[in-house]
Amino acid sequence: MQSKNSCARTLSVSEAKKIIANEARTKKKKRKRPLHFSAKTNSNGEDCAGVHKAGHRRSGVYYIKPLYASCPIPVWCDMESPGGGWLVLQRRKDGKERFNRGWEAYRSGFGDVSREHWLGNDNIFLLTNQGRYQLRIDLWDFSGNRVYALYSNFKVDGERDQYRLHISGYSGSAQDSMHKHNQKKFSTPDRDNDSRKEASCAQEWEAGWWFDNCWFALLNGPYHNRSDVTWRGLAWNYWKREQLRASEMKIRPMARHRRP
Repeated sequence: MQSKNSCARTLSVSEAKKIIANEARTKKKKRKRPLHFSAKTNSNGEDCAGVHKAGHRRSGVYYIKPLYASCPIPVWCDMESPGGGWLVLQRRKDGKERFNRGWEAYRSGFGDVSREHWLGNDNIFLLTNQGRYQLRIDLWDFSGNRVYALYSNFKVDGERDQYRLHISGYSGSAQDSMHKHNQKKFSTPDRDNDSRKEASCAQEWEAGWWFDNCWFALLNGPYHNRSDVTWRGLAWNYWKREQLRASEMKIRPMARHRRP
């Protein structure tokens, strides 16, 4: 997936704002054009909400083109979670994809969007700076239980700002394990931006994440196929202090918000 996502441009927030001003006049005209979505053809849709609005109700791979991207990218659109039109940024479910990667891999993205993957920090930045987005995180344990965390505000800054996280407005059943990560910069094993002075959280936990010192939620660490492990890599402390089985992070424009 890395090569498919390499067309995403890295912008600062100020650069993105300039583009917003320049394109605001033509945006309405662009939306009047007919949209066609397919896993085999390119699309002018900006996210999965546009795919859903166009009448597509089947979850799967679609090509979308974020407002500030230079070319379309493949994404997984979740049409089954409440309201439909969710764009999946991250998925863990079986440990087949290695998440212990460096800055460049997390910037561009890796994995298969239909399986385990990270969509890429550049893409997440482009998506969340084209409007106001909400984030839904679904979590599963090894006993078949499922909970969710919904955040009404979710945005990631560009690479010049180390992909700093902005997240707030929690509701849901998982409890809020992300509040300690708000305003934190992204770190990887080869780039330390965390608050810990004596060591690197990303190196210790073998993951790219918005580490503080070190974490209350960690969804990109080493995968274990059982819950009773000490060195957890997929965890949400305010729900369970054990290894989790699966996770999905997905976004949708706030205008489409519906309470589950």
